[in-house]
Amino acid sequence: MADLGPGPPELIRKRITTEISRLEFSIASQELEMMEHLETIERIKGNIEASEKELDKAQFNLEALDKEEVGE
Repeated sequence: MADLGPGPPELIRKRITTEISRLEFSIASQELEMMEHLETIERIKGNIEASEKELDKAQFNLEALDKEEVGE
């Protein structure tokens, strides 16, 4: 078989535009994945803050109970 070169311009154009589409999809997919991770991080930060508040309440209740027992 003879080497016919890179191919007709239409074929080359299609290869390039297909590669562009693939890269654009890859970028969009990675951006979506990143945004989902950031959303998860923000949700976890909120959970940590809520847990810290609950911890403070529990520690306050324990300290109050300890003072109550000492006062008996």
